[in-house]
Parts: sequence; C-alpha cells; structure tokens
Amino acid sequence: MEVTLQPTPHMQSGEESYSSSEHLPLRQGAAMRPAITQWLQEKKISPIAAERALRFSGVLPGRADWKEFLQNICLFAGVLFLAVGVIFFFSFNWDALPRFAKFILLQGLLIAAALLARRFTLDTLKGQAALLAAMLLCGALLAYFGQTYQTGADSYQLFLTWSILIFPWVLVSRLNIAWCLWLGLLNLALTLYPMNTTFGFFSNLEGGKPLSVWLFWLNGLIWGCTEIVLYRSDPKSAIADNLHRYRIFIRFAALLALASGTSHFIFLSGRLINRLGAHSVWIQLSSIVMLIVFVGFFVLYRRRRDLVLLTGCCCALIAVGTGQLIGMLFFGQNFPAMIGLMVVGLFLVIASTLAALWLRSMQRSWVTVVEMSGPESLINGSDIVSDKNTSEMSYLRLWQRLHEEGSVLSNAAPLWSPPEPPAPWFMRLMLGVCGWLAGLFLMAFFGFFLIDHLQRGDSALLIGGLGLIAVADGMLRAGHTDLWHQIALALSLAGQGMAGFWLFATYGVDVAWPLFCIALIQALLVTLIPNFLHRLLCTFFAVLALHIGCLMWLGPSPVLPICAALVALLWLDESYWQMRLRHAFLPVTIGLTLALLCLALTTIWFPSWLLTQVANNHRSDGLGNSLYRWLYLFDPAIVGMIFFALVVQLSSSLSTMQRRLTLACGLVFAILGMWVVGFVVGAMLMLLGFARGRSGITALGIVASLGYLGWFYYSMDLTLLVKSIGLMSAGGLLLTACFLQRWLPVKVENV
Repeated sequence: MEVTLQPTPHMQSGEESYSSSEHLPLRQGAAMRPAITQWLQEKKISPIAAERALRFSGVLPGRADWKEFLQNICLFAGVLFLAVGVIFFFSFNWDALPRFAKFILLQGLLIAAALLARRFTLDTLKGQAALLAAMLLCGALLAYFGQTYQTGADSYQLFLTWSILIFPWVLVSRLNIAWCLWLGLLNLALTLYPMNTTFGFFSNLEGGKPLSVWLFWLNGLIWGCTEIVLYRSDPKSAIADNLHRYRIFIRFAALLALASGTSHFIFLSGRLINRLGAHSVWIQLSSIVMLIVFVGFFVLYRRRRDLVLLTGCCCALIAVGTGQLIGMLFFGQNFPAMIGLMVVGLFLVIASTLAALWLRSMQRSWVTVVEMSGPESLINGSDIVSDKNTSEMSYLRLWQRLHEEGSVLSNAAPLWSPPEPPAPWFMRLMLGVCGWLAGLFLMAFFGFFLIDHLQRGDSALLIGGLGLIAVADGMLRAGHTDLWHQIALALSLAGQGMAGFWLFATYGVDVAWPLFCIALIQALLVTLIPNFLHRLLCTFFAVLALHIGCLMWLGPSPVLPICAALVALLWLDESYWQMRLRHAFLPVTIGLTLALLCLALTTIWFPSWLLTQVANNHRSDGLGNSLYRWLYLFDPAIVGMIFFALVVQLSSSLSTMQRRLTLACGLVFAILGMWVVGFVVGAMLMLLGFARGRSGITALGIVASLGYLGWFYYSMDLTLLVKSIGLMSAGGLLLTACFLQRWLPVKVENV
C-alpha cells in the first residue's frame, strides 16, 4: 500500500539547513542513486529535487569534500609534475651544466624528497607524495648514471636495479601505488631480459613466447607471498583490514598472473607444445600449475566475494577457449574456414553470456546473504554492500525529507522494494568486448557466405548487413534473456561492419563520405535499438567516424571541442538529462566520454599524416600548410577554454581565496593542455566524476591523464628542456596552491 504524506510549508529556494553530518553513510548513499533515478524518470520528483536528494544522501560532494579533493589533486599532480620535469631535464643532457653539478642536483633532490617524507611521516598524504617522488627520482638517477658513464648495462638492468633499491621504501610506504610501481618495474625488467641475452631457456624458443611462463611465475609467487603474509597478520582482526588496504595491489598482481597464464595457453593453441623439444616437460608442468592456480582463484575469490577478480577469471577462460578453438579450427585439421568463423563467433557470445549470468547470480546471492545476516557477515574489502533494514529506512527518510521541502510532485510515497544490484562496469566491459569480437567473426562469416558462396556482388553486403541489423532489433525488442541480447548485439555489429565495407567499396577509402554515412547510421541506431551496450558502442563509433571524416574532408575537425562540451554539459546537468533521455542517458553519455578520450588520441596520430592528404587531394582554396597547422591549434585551445569554464562553474560556491587558488590551478592545467590535450581531457573527467559522485569516471580521468603525460615525453613539438621547465613550473605552482589551501577555513555545509 502507498503512504500519503501531508504537505508542509517548504523551505525557501536555495536554502539548505542540513549539514554534512546528516548525510547517509557513503555506501548507503550510493545505493540510493538507482531509487532517485527511478523517481526522476517516473517524474515523481523534479531535476532540482533529484539534485537535493543526491546531496542529502551523500552521493554528491560538499564543500569540505571539495577542499580535500582539490588539495589531493594539487599535491599529487604537483609532485608528479616536478618529478617528471626533473626526468625530462636530465634526459635533455644540457651541456651548459657540468656533469658533477647534475649529479649533485639530482642526488640533492632525491635526499630532499626522502627527508620530506620522514618529516611529514608516511601517515600523511604529504609524506606519501614525497616518498613517491623519491622513488621516481631514484630511477632518474640510475638512468643518468648509465647515460653518463656508458656502463654497457642492458636496459633490463636499469629497471631491475631500480626495483631493488626502492623496495625498502615500498615496504614501509604501505601504499598500493608504490607496490604496483615496484611490481610493474619487475615485470618490465623480465620482459626486456630476453631481448638482451641468449641465456638458456630463452635462446631455444622463437619470439620469446615462453616469457609468459616466467611472468606467470613472477606475478603468481608475489601474489601468493602477499596473501600468506596478510593472512598471518597478528592480531587476527587485522587480516580483513590488511586485505582491504592492499586490495588494489592484490588485484593488480592477480590480474597480471591471469594475463600471463592466459597468453601462455593461447600460444599453446597452435600446438606449440609439440615443438618445444627438451623443455616440453617444464612447460607442461607450468601449465598444470597454472590450471591449479586458476581454479584456486575461482574458489578463493568466490569465498571473498570479489567480483573484479572473478570477472578476470571468466575473461581468462573465455580467451583460452577462443584461442583453443582458433587453433583447432584454423591451424589444425582441414576445417572449412567459413564454418570456423561462425563457431568462434557463437562461442564468444554463449561463453560471455554464461559468464555474466553466473557473475550476476553470485552478486545477487551475496546481497541476499548480507540482508539476512547483516553487514558484519561481509568480508572487508568486498564490493557488495546491502542491508535491507538500513536501506528501507534510508529510502523513507530521503522521501520524507524531500516531501518536507515541497520538492516532490506527488503526495503518495512510492513503495520500497530492494533494488536490483546494477551490473558493474567491468562486467559490461567483458560483454561489450566479447560482443564486438563475436561481431567481427560473424561479419566475416556472413560476408564470405554472401559473396563467395552465393556469387553475389558487393551490394549483397549492404542488403545482408541491413537485414542483420533488422533481425537484431527484433530480437532485442522480443527477447528478455541475456543470451538473446548478446546474440542480437553480435549480429547487429556484424551487420554494421558489412554495411560499412560496402560503403568503402563503393566510394573508396580516400574520401570522407563513407565515414559521414557510418556516423549517421550509428546515430539512428542509438535512437532505434533500446539496449545499453548497443547504444554505448553506437555512440562511440558515431563520434569517431564523424571526427575522422572531418579530418579527411576539412583537415581540422570541430568534433573534439563539441564532444568535450557535450560531455561536460550532460554530466553537469545529469538530473535534467536523466529525465529527458531516460534510459538512453547513461549509455550515450558514457559512449561520448570514451569517444572523447579516443579523439584526444587522434590529435596525436592523425594530423601529421592527414595534413599532406588534405593538401594534395581535398583542398582547392590555395591555402598554405602553415594556416592549416594554426587551425590544428584551435581544438586544444577550445578544449582548454571548456575545461577552465568547468572549473569556474564548479568553484562558484567556494570562498573567495579558495576559488582564486582553484582558478589558478585550472589555468595551469588549461595551458598545459595546449600541448597535451589528452591531459586536460583527463583532468576534466576527474572533476566531472568527482562532482557527480561517479568514481569510475574519476578513475578513468586519472588513468588518461597519466597516460597522456607519459606520451608528452615523445612529443616532437617542444624540446625536453622547454618541457621540463614548463612541468617544473606547473608543479611548483600546484604545490604552492596546495599548501595555501591548507590554511584556509572551510564550512561543513553542503554546497
């Protein structure tokens, strides 16, 4: 039955009397987001009321949260810029500075960073950031030592020595990122080792393929030792805390072991084991150990309720099964290639669907267990949190709060029902990648069947492609099972690929019209086919096709700044667009976000190649190359302006001094984006993700920023000396802003 609430005089517009202490706990507040979204889509509340509900539930950050976030961003970004700037400076090998002066400067910076870490202690973020800087500077010192004295050491020795020297710091740091850096250095050293030596096992095998075995042993042993050490914690109550503290490093090591073991079994799919000679016994023994470890992963992480690693295990099994099928069907007996394509495509669809169904059943069962026995039954560190009584109380309390404020559009309180736990992003990623690969295999199957066996012309590709899309649309509208949806997704992708091949075969690959047609088809499919993954992929492909088409037709492309503006607009006004677009909002917005990151990649790869293409084939106005080079600067400049406008918008509620510091830091990022547009795009996603309480978008922005900053080293537009001066100056400004913000007061009320 529904409960009818009597309206009360609501608060004045813009007034908020509740403080951060009244917010729901973070995990409970995040669990309220699906309910708020449902109210909004059913028009029980307005977009403004939805924003207030998100703030009251603690999903959106308050002023104190913003201050802490900005301090952390300024601190770690400043330290990273300084360390990377120092590395760039010594890589430049400036002759005006004597050799010993360089050594004194580099060693002095290393000692200063270590002393600062000791001064601030490792329990504070400043101490942890200083220790990370010392670890990076240690690698710079080793690299400069080898560059100066030409010791003849191989490249793997640099990374091995680096990992050995920083290990005591890593041990006392208790930082996931430090442990991941150390393990990454060991993997890089082992990967580079076969390229510089002819030692024993590596010299007898082609292509370094057995390297995957050694990588598996390295990562597997480190993962096993970590688990043993953490489980021997004293007192026993510290076990769960340690597993939660180091969960990122444990997952990183386990995923590396899974990836190396998976690549090993894929290499064996071509019957490589019969050509290994005297080492076949060792490979077979390692393969048995890998199988045991894989089974152990399934058992352990099912008990620990870790969906991330269970999804990784399922992906590994799917990859191994696909590799074995390809080896048997295409490299084994004389099997018809066309039938093999269909079998592999169907296997990907069925295997990924069964994996998703099993993972979803695990997720639901874990939620049910917690509801029956309480949250204390959950192992610390798991990603599944739910408590029926607490959720129902939070649900009614939230609706009562909105009703008291007069923010609801209906007096009848909606009935509470336990929300269906949403599928995590990594599970959807598995389904999307498998569906895309299955679409490629099925596209090749139908293409060969129509052209070779039916003796039809290229027009058969267009007819067959449109037919597959129509069939997929009917399946998605008629069926409700995950298997049905995954088959329809693969068929639709295959049909889109066939239609795209027909367009390129008809108009050629050196003109832009096929790409514009593909973008139009993808946009139509977004509106016509109601499926989350399908809409996400179609949005992604539409933006990429439109951008590359503009590059080929005009040279400069306006798609990058337009996409950046759309992403900022959709995420900032999420509640309004949720009500307007309903179920299409999230897939379209995520598709635009992923496309934006890829568009930043095209600013790195495409312009230098397309400049000549446009000048020779598609430009008849007589403009010189110099003008087109200037036009290419408009994209980074406009994106930087959009980012700065976003900073202005998000900092409007801060105090005057805090806002000035925030705007200064935003200006530094925007100027740096003139040369590294991907970096400012990543920074924009960090701000948007934090502002909307979406940690996945924030993490995506951090990874993108780090990746594009690493690419900046290889950019040929500026010298290493100019890059280093710019990065060190930016780092100094950010650190100054961080320490100034520390002394500024902050109110605890929500923004």
